[in-house]
Amino acid sequence: MNEIDEIFDKFFNFFGVSTITDLSKKLEMSQPAVTNWQRRNSISAIKKKCRELGIYSEIFGDLNSSINNQTIRDNHGNLSQTGNVHTLNQKDDNNVNIDEAVFAMFKRAYSKCLDDDNELIEDKIDELIAHLMKFK
Repeated sequence: MNEIDEIFDKFFNFFGVSTITDLSKKLEMSQPAVTNWQRRNSISAIKKKCRELGIYSEIFGDLNSSINNQTIRDNHGNLSQTGNVHTLNQKDDNNVNIDEAVFAMFKRAYSKCLDDDNELIEDKIDELIAHLMKFK
């Protein structure tokens, strides 16, 4: 299997679809455009779209993170959540675990910082960062 086929398999799995037509609807693109990606091996265009949708690491992975299926327990040892935990390796060797719910929340908040053309609105992202920095 070549790289483009692997990418499309990841797309199909991520969106829970099995056809190019259904995938194109999820990507909010025309079916011929998505077919052209596959036919022309347009990996850079796919990467750009994934960044716009906030799903780049789900499709291509993130070199700075590893995803582990873990059971998360609270401070009292009670089951808190079971699922994927993203471990971000920071430069100072501290690890930050982000579960799927938190990751989804960040993606949703990020999407609110995009305009109609999926371009980042700097003022909104600055406002989001300032808001998040208030939490300790």
